[in-house]
Amino acid sequence: MEAMDVSDVYYDKFLINGQPSSVYDDLKAGDKVRLRIANGGSSTYFWLNFGGGK
Repeated sequence: MEAMDVSDVYYDKFLINGQPSSVYDDLKAGDKVRLRIANGGSSTYFWLNFGGGK
């Protein structure tokens, strides 16, 4: 096991709001979206990328 893998745990799925995935069909280009990011990964590192926006 690599040294950087010691603190990382593999899971089959990650849930967001209790669901394995979310689809927001009602959003259109130009709509404002408010995101709340919480540090909920105590055993896994998450890379967050955000493309676009201001």
